[in-house]
Amino acid sequence: MLSGEQAAGAMGALRRDLEWTYSVVEFDPTVSELALTMAERHGLRGYDCIQLAAALTVKRRREAASLSPLELASADWELNAAARAEGLQVVDPNDYP
Repeated sequence: MLSGEQAAGAMGALRRDLEWTYSVVEFDPTVSELALTMAERHGLRGYDCIQLAAALTVKRRREAASLSPLELASADWELNAAARAEGLQVVDPNDYP
């Protein structure tokens, strides 16, 4: 259990990460269509299709801005296989004991 001070510190770190580390992707018609394409192509579950579509959207944005490649972190074997098939780099926490 975290103390109040530890929880506040963790929340502050999360807020900084949300501002500087993570990319927020709006679920707009473009992402929705891409998610449907991922469902048809890979037979993924609903939210996995959305996660993959969002990751591909961020990947394209990063490539357009000449930034380092996106790494998708996931422990889901089917999602990871689909992500790799779509050209994403995948980090699976199960690979690290």
